[in-house]
Amino acid sequence: MSNGLQDKRAPGDGRTLRRLRLGLRLLSRLRLSDRNMLFAWAAVVGVIGALCALLVFRTTDLLFLIATGGEQGRHVAVFARLESWQRIAIPSAGGLLGGLILLFAHRYVRAKATDYMEAVALGDGNIPVRASVTRTLCALVCYSSGESVGKEGPLVQLATVCASWLGRLRRMAPARKRMLVACGAAAGLSAAYHTPLAAAIFVAEIVLGSLAMESLGPLLIASIASTLTLTAIEGAAPLYVFHGPVVESSWAYVMFPVLGLVVGGASLLWLHSLRTSRRLFGSLPVPLWAQMGLGGLCVGVLAIWHPEAVGNGAHMIQGLLDEQYPLKLLAVLLLLRVVATCAAFGSGALGGVFTPSLLVGGAVGSLFCLLVSHLWPSANLSPAAFALAGMGGFLAASAQAPMTAILMIFELTRRYDLVLPLALTAVAAYSAARAIRSDSLYAESLSSGPRSVFDLPLAKIRIADIMRPTAFSVRLESPFRDIASAFLRDTTAQLWVVSRDNRLLGRILLSEVEPFLREEDLANTVIAGDIMQEEPVSLPSDIGLPRALEIFTDSSIERLPVVDPATRQLLGSVSRSDLFLLIAELSRREQVRE
Repeated sequence: MSNGLQDKRAPGDGRTLRRLRLGLRLLSRLRLSDRNMLFAWAAVVGVIGALCALLVFRTTDLLFLIATGGEQGRHVAVFARLESWQRIAIPSAGGLLGGLILLFAHRYVRAKATDYMEAVALGDGNIPVRASVTRTLCALVCYSSGESVGKEGPLVQLATVCASWLGRLRRMAPARKRMLVACGAAAGLSAAYHTPLAAAIFVAEIVLGSLAMESLGPLLIASIASTLTLTAIEGAAPLYVFHGPVVESSWAYVMFPVLGLVVGGASLLWLHSLRTSRRLFGSLPVPLWAQMGLGGLCVGVLAIWHPEAVGNGAHMIQGLLDEQYPLKLLAVLLLLRVVATCAAFGSGALGGVFTPSLLVGGAVGSLFCLLVSHLWPSANLSPAAFALAGMGGFLAASAQAPMTAILMIFELTRRYDLVLPLALTAVAAYSAARAIRSDSLYAESLSSGPRSVFDLPLAKIRIADIMRPTAFSVRLESPFRDIASAFLRDTTAQLWVVSRDNRLLGRILLSEVEPFLREEDLANTVIAGDIMQEEPVSLPSDIGLPRALEIFTDSSIERLPVVDPATRQLLGSVSRSDLFLLIAELSRREQVRE
């Protein structure tokens, strides 16, 4: 009876073994190093970021359709068709509803929401899912109701929370998980603006504070994957269209550094206005939901006079490039946009201020050109070109990121002849703002947030603090099919062999398994103990980074096991690349503190 049962199982077992052998052959030829695996995960996060962008776009369109009673079109065009009471009611209701969502989150969601900049710049890449989803929903409501905030905020927040969740699901080490969240931010920004290079440089330059290839490489892969995915679904087109000439005479280039000085000073006024509005609303003796309703009311009242006060400002930016606004009207609209954005931002409405900041810079640049042309009619300057240069200079000064600003405006328009005017304006604006005050639009997020292992003194960090808390292992008596299955699950080059009490005994290399792929009889009889290497190099969990570096230096192994120093029980693993990422981040934060 027993033999009969074994005979019946044998064909199925043989097929299973053949599938395992095929999988191992593919793995042995296609296996990626830890560094390349990070690149692969960055590409996955890029695709996720693009899908998050599509979700945000569709959701905001639906919410806006509901809020306006079925009206279709852009914010400004739709609000222009609404009655005065509707222009007031919709932003007010949106702010009030957004405040109630935050009130619900404060009372019923235990975890505190973490901004993606906080999670990367100060944290270890952990972003609470529920709290972040409620913040994203609040931001979507605020944007869809016409408040003067951008939709890049909820888009990036959603992309980064997905990246953080993926890192926790894979139980990645803190340094790698933090890097994955940074990739999510780059993917989200790239999807929002169709600017893969600028998005990667933005996160590297502002958030990570490093342009080293170890960090810039994954960011570029994530942002490019995001852009390609979105392009495949929705098509490729520049976000803003500009067809006219940039300059018609060489002497006009002299005016761009002058514009840089102007927008550099204007950026400081912009930052001061945003923070002052936040303090003023915070001093009101009313709860947050009432403050947000009041902020929406302010935006709605401004929309009675000019519907250009609503939305994130993208429509008006295109209007600047089409040179639709004469001097006096543009001055009025600029003032309205500044007040509307300060009201929305100050009241606590969630969303991005990136696009509103671009609009303010573009309006200042266009105003500058119109004033110069009014005083000097024969100058023959292009207000649209100066608007774009103003956007770049304003971004360079307010974000303290000239490289990001130059690439961003270039990718937004895909006009190579804008690079020189952008560079002249951005460098002048950055230098002017930096000379007056070393401040940034993102200073608050980059200086506050959760503390993590990266904030510990170097001497206090132990390997247990930075390890990946999992390591695929097999028992000493495990058969070949279990060994093959473990290799396929972890897609690694080595497995750890442990005893019944999880004590580390040795390791099995993928290269040593390959001979058994061709011999089915041997594969049916071999166990882990037959092919393992005994006494592998390991890292005691209580050692510090200097000692760990010495062990890695003396070993050629990419990933080492972490064991309990007393019992040698397997606790996790640490890769060489994770260690280098950690040391690079510790060095950056030490420089920031100095």
